[in-house]
Amino acid sequence: MITFEAGKLQTIQGVWKVQGAFAEHVKLLSTADGEQWTVDPQGPRDLSYTWVKDSNNISSEEIIMTESTNRGGSTNWDPVGTWTNGNATGIWSDGLNWAGTGGVAPGAGDDVLFNSTSTADASVDFSFGGAVANMTIASGYTGTITLNRSLQVNSVFALADGNFSTSTQTLTLNGGATISGGVFSGGSGQFYLSGNFTQTGGTFTDVTGLTVLQDASNQTIDVTGGTNLFQNV
Repeated sequence: MITFEAGKLQTIQGVWKVQGAFAEHVKLLSTADGEQWTVDPQGPRDLSYTWVKDSNNISSEEIIMTESTNRGGSTNWDPVGTWTNGNATGIWSDGLNWAGTGGVAPGAGDDVLFNSTSTADASVDFSFGGAVANMTIASGYTGTITLNRSLQVNSVFALADGNFSTSTQTLTLNGGATISGGVFSGGSGQFYLSGNFTQTGGTFTDVTGLTVLQDASNQTIDVTGGTNLFQNV
């Protein structure tokens, strides 16, 4: 574990290399949890099996890590976790079911991707942390993703294929939603939407519980295709 002083700038002029091991990440943390430390990497980067939290990368170039994870509070870092169901447990909290995050489940700052890599069903289980950055359900994923705990997507939610069910849980989308295919099945929980909603295909059925448009005066609901049922807004 390496800690950086919260609120201070770290400038790295040469090669920045951080290398952990599978499920044994090198952790880059702030001295004050929840307060960002700042980094300006000016040379080549080589980061793998790295766990970052509360960091602000001020470089114009995003930091791309391999087999790594952004646990939240970090900006301009971009790990992606791809669903593989490699451990055949079908649950999000099992790090062995993901590629790209180095043996741990995705964190609040990680993007998650579902595609043809694995079409196995996936459960957002109680042990999962409950938040991700972008969530993309791409063409080729034909399984079903079910919420068995609440889920918060802090950036864009995109559905192009497969099935997404909120079941009895609460879904919060902080960066809007784009639906071009697949089936979105709202259950009996609540749905909180910030940002715009765009649908060009697929099927969207709203939750039977409360739907809250977080910034209704500035939000756009644009449905040009597919089947759509908003209710209890």
